[in-house]
Amino acid sequence: MRTERAVVLGASMAGLLTARVLAEFFDTVVAVCRRAGTCT
Repeated sequence: MRTERAVVLGASMAGLLTARVLAEFFDTVVAVCRRAGTCT
């Protein structure tokens, strides 16, 4: 069963890897960065 959305707080390497795993279970995954302009 897929759920609609997941939010990951932090776009560090760990956050991005977490987002990748969550993408298997959620339709949309959003990674939120603390400071604008510091995330790639």
